Amino acid sequence: MSIVHHQFEPADRHNTLTDQVASIVRERILSGDLAPGARLPGEQQLAEAFEVSRTVIREAIARLRVDGLVMSKQGLGTFVGENLAVPRLDAESLQANKRVGFVFELRSIMEPDIVSLAARRRTDEQMQRIEEAMAGFETSVKTSRGSVDADLALHHAIAIAAGNPLFVSLMEFTQTALRDTLVASHRSLMTLEGSLMRVHKEHEAIFRAIRDRNETAARRAAATHLTYAANRMSITFS
Repeated sequence: MSIVHHQFEPADRHNTLTDQVASIVRERILSGDLAPGARLPGEQQLAEAFEVSRTVIREAIARLRVDGLVMSKQGLGTFVGENLAVPRLDAESLQANKRVGFVFELRSIMEPDIVSLAARRRTDEQMQRIEEAMAGFETSVKTSRGSVDADLALHHAIAIAAGNPLFVSLMEFTQTALRDTLVASHRSLMTLEGSLMRVHKEHEAIFRAIRDRNETAARRAAATHLTYAANRMSITFS
């Protein structure tokens, strides 16, 4: 069932575009306006309807996918989820002024163990992908371009190496919920000489521990990185 006939209003430029697009589509789904199994229009159609870029649409759909509200079928498109009654993580329902802190607290609890398990379970092929992601982040630091995507790609590769698909889903949830904050943080770091390189050094400590299969060092390096990351984003826990 196509929903091309549904009309979408252009996004309000006063709000975060990705947040607003995701919120509008989410509301349509939860209200039943978009029925389970309905096929969403393609990226280009949605971009034109909302008057935003395809990147904004792609990120909004990624958020809805993490929330379990939509699913992608290769070669067919994106569809509204069939079972919307299943409880799921939903950062959008949290108070806006507390959302980042809550999500980052979840990340700080789970990621050290994810990194530790990656050190124990990673395959040679997965290690190669982590190394490639590391190289990608280093390049982004040197060129001052794409550092957020490169950062997220590294953490995603590590989550895969931990060997539990649920870790990957949790990582995608936190990455999606924190993306806008990370973008602002990285933009700020670019104005401070050597700041992104310090992030790279923190990543290197994690990388070496996973490479050496040192679970204790991996957990410690991840915890240190997250502590510094929280400080950089001015996140405090009570």
